[in-house]
Amino acid sequence: KTLVGGGRVQWDPSDKRTVGIEGAWQMGDANMQLAGLPNDKHRDAFAGQLNLEYRYLNDYDTTLKLNYTYLSGNDDISDGDFNAWDPMFEDQTPGEILNILFANTNMMYIKASGTMMPREDLTLGLSYTWAKLAEKSQAGNATAYSPTFGPASGNTYAINRNQSDLGHEIDTWATWDYTEDVDFSVVGAWYIPGNYFT
Repeated sequence: KTLVGGGRVQWDPSDKRTVGIEGAWQMGDANMQLAGLPNDKHRDAFAGQLNLEYRYLNDYDTTLKLNYTYLSGNDDISDGDFNAWDPMFEDQTPGEILNILFANTNMMYIKASGTMMPREDLTLGLSYTWAKLAEKSQAGNATAYSPTFGPASGNTYAINRNQSDLGHEIDTWATWDYTEDVDFSVVGAWYIPGNYFT
């Protein structure tokens, strides 16, 4: 059982600028059988985000965004609480490849992005993300990491468990709005691993 409460405050100092801050807290129970522990734990997790947006209000509807996101991790699996953020039904990700390798939890990242519309039905975008773990690996003396879900599950990566820098990612995309209800996207991503990986 996971209960989530949160709030968002947004301020538009002008037609071109927006500042927003958002936070959420998760309560309830965490199923610890997936981690090999016999008893469930009390969930106590936090997520926060600061957003800045600048709109040029030109013919191309050019927009620049900068955000900082914090998603709590579990610092000690032996205590009574489980502090890792549950991404649930996520509607945003740090980057295409980062989201394949890692669940959207136990992470903090800074993301800068920009979009423009050279035509009414075409959007072009570019983003840069730097990410690190919110809590260093608590997997004992583990020297390998295997994603649990997604297309990278089953792969194993050699890691430095005392490091937290996940690396950098550059994404670019083009979205064509075919109709009001149908669109097509092409995405390219380049991931530069940090010192978390050996």
